Amino acid sequence: MPTHTFTIVLNRRPADEELDRLVDQGLDDATFGVERGVSIVEFDRDAGSSRRNRDRGRRRHPKP
Repeated sequence: MPTHTFTIVLNRRPADEELDRLVDQGLDDATFGVERGVSIVEFDRDAGSSRRNRDRGRRRHPKP
């Protein structure tokens, strides 16, 4: 199964509480950093895991 690398570009440096929430949502294996002055989050996922992760996040945080 192929592995995909994702990069999330943030509009600011996240606070500790925000980092904790990202980790709780399944980004516990992500790399948080700054690239060319921009805060980023990078992580890899197997091609078949995105749906499982999406569904897991919905169970934790249902839409209002």
